[in-house]
Amino acid sequence: MFAKLSALVGGGPALNVNIGHQYDTAWGCWTHHSCTSKDDGSASSVFKIAAADPNDVKLVAARNGVKRLKMLRHPNVLAFKDSLEVQEKGQTVLYLITEAVRPLATVLQELDLSGQHRDEYLATGMLHMTNAVSFINNSCNMIHGNLCMAAVVVTDSLDWKLHGFDLLSEHALTGDFALKHASWMVASQYKPAELAKCEWEAVQQGPSWAVDSWGLGCMMQEVFSGQPLSAVEQLRRTDVIPPALLADYQKLLSSQTGRRLNPSKVAESRFLNNKLVEVVGFIENISLKDSAEKDSFFKKLPAMIPAIPEPVAVRKLLPLLSSSLEFGGAPASAVSSLMLIGRCASCLLSVLPLPVLAVLPLPFDCTASAVCLLPPPFVCAAPAVCLYCPCRLSCFGAASRCCLA
Repeated sequence: MFAKLSALVGGGPALNVNIGHQYDTAWGCWTHHSCTSKDDGSASSVFKIAAADPNDVKLVAARNGVKRLKMLRHPNVLAFKDSLEVQEKGQTVLYLITEAVRPLATVLQELDLSGQHRDEYLATGMLHMTNAVSFINNSCNMIHGNLCMAAVVVTDSLDWKLHGFDLLSEHALTGDFALKHASWMVASQYKPAELAKCEWEAVQQGPSWAVDSWGLGCMMQEVFSGQPLSAVEQLRRTDVIPPALLADYQKLLSSQTGRRLNPSKVAESRFLNNKLVEVVGFIENISLKDSAEKDSFFKKLPAMIPAIPEPVAVRKLLPLLSSSLEFGGAPASAVSSLMLIGRCASCLLSVLPLPVLAVLPLPFDCTASAVCLLPPPFVCAAPAVCLYCPCRLSCFGAASRCCLA
């Protein structure tokens, strides 16, 4: 746990992380920082919010968000690690520690993708967000209430995660629900008419997804235009929306709550379920596939790799392939795809554990492989069976060289 009780010195709970860089953007009233554990140096993210009054509305909503996030479990929802509320310099400060993530806007700016690669990556991310919203609306019967691009963060493996659950409320809107008391936190450009007019009966009587369908449309506009929404009129810009997604986009933003498209239907879009989704989904579920399916998939994979954005291939597919080889789920033919993605030795060595080097199925003759893109001499970084020797002699230590050298 990140928060520990300092009983020996009589202190209260302490934040057991080193807080680092503050990102330029964050959802709502929070600030978002990188951080590392004081125990093992592992990376995380910390979100921070403070107020002089412990009963400040934004602090009350933040406590609701922390509580809700702690209970939610979904692959496309930000993973909770710990939380801590303390008094600092006369203010009540709430810390939320999560898996390591960065704001989506920052990541997209750094990746600077274009053309087909941009479409593939954005479509995959929007599919993840649509699945997360569908889970909240349909499975949990709840309303997120403030969907926008700022509510999306990205992991080191470039997976999108939904967060910002301060306004999360039951669709029935019974009791003291956060959406009513803190709806002022939602900027006017993101509010559907019923939320802008505080027509809570209309929210309650409409579908559970109505409010968030509108928010999903706003998020879609921001993601594909690459610009934050500053006025509701911007939602009329349809030239930035991929044609294959336009009909769904327009249905999400219907003026009638009952006619807004259920996010689960958006998740069925062929545009969102692209080649990248197919490849990642297969490898993530490789243990459920039979030998014939694996052989067929890995024979086709090298031809599909050029269509996948290089950062995604290196940071997402390469570790997945490595793990599949390490634990025996992938056949020997997967090596060619792994080598095609990892064109440089430093790239491979950064993700390939030693067991992968040692347990690759025999025979593996790299001299006969057209995709062996690492020419000798190759210096082994640690004791292992050398991948690049047809004789597969063991190399011992960093000073040893491949037998092909």
